[in-house]
Amino acid sequence: MSSRLVPNTERVLRRYRANSSHLALAFGCAALAGVTLTTPAAGANDFWTGTTSPDWFAGANWNLGAPPTAGDNTYIDTTASNATLISGATASSNSVTVGLNNIGMLTIANSGILNSGQGLVGRQAGSTGTATVTGAGSIWNAQGVAVGFDGTGTLSLLNGGAVMSAAGYSVALGNSLGSSGVVTVDGTGSTLSGASFVVGDAGNGTLTVSNGGTVLTTQFGSIIGKSAGSVGNATITGAGSSWAHTGTSGFWVGQDGTGTLTIANGGKVSVATDAVLGYQADGVGTVTVTGAGSVWNAASITVGRLGAGTLNILNGAAVTSTPRR
Repeated sequence: MSSRLVPNTERVLRRYRANSSHLALAFGCAALAGVTLTTPAAGANDFWTGTTSPDWFAGANWNLGAPPTAGDNTYIDTTASNATLISGATASSNSVTVGLNNIGMLTIANSGILNSGQGLVGRQAGSTGTATVTGAGSIWNAQGVAVGFDGTGTLSLLNGGAVMSAAGYSVALGNSLGSSGVVTVDGTGSTLSGASFVVGDAGNGTLTVSNGGTVLTTQFGSIIGKSAGSVGNATITGAGSSWAHTGTSGFWVGQDGTGTLTIANGGKVSVATDAVLGYQADGVGTVTVTGAGSVWNAASITVGRLGAGTLNILNGAAVTSTPRR
């Protein structure tokens, strides 16, 4: 156990509180609660060993001799014997980290369900975390999700799989300087939902929604390219693919970083509030809407507030404004 670095969970909380304060400045104070992750309770730390099989529910695959309970903190940090699989049943954990210091892999399939507090994919610098939720009925319910917290994280939602971040909790891709978070939402019914979204917080974030996948911002704001030096890229492509921003705060492409949004091949993005490209002086925001059936609708659109903004409407695409009532 001495070789395993378990993060100070209060540090995690402080990190997100710091991030939330920046968002609050940008979005208004109401956004503050939207990006705060919970501090894991003082439960047991259960490490995946995968000694006998991929089965999450087999006690021999865990260092404590039993699968995690709702009060435990789960660390999946090895694939040496077997990667981790939740299949056809419901698992619970106080927090889940996939890739703590090393390499971790988690798959949720066959209507498997994971209920957890905060979910971190790629926790420490140098770690690599990969999580896949695949198939209708397969769900990860979490209280905040960070893909690429300090390390490298990949999250794939396929064939109707879903990740649902609870009310008041955010989804962040590429949280820290040097981190990388990549999320794919592919296929009809595949859904990623959060109270607020950051694609490229201080690191690099990439979001791809394709073949009928759906992203939902339900309460607060969305930012692509948040902090200075960050890079955020979001692509919504294919008929039925969508990002619906129904939060009460803005949708910003390039706050202080570099943000790019591409809507193509019949994809749709709807923003119930104001959209801004190049929000702050350092911000660079580019939106390209291309192809017949591709649509971006927002209550208002500002191209270059204090920073640099570019809007491209190509090949029969449409950009429309529907003012708030």
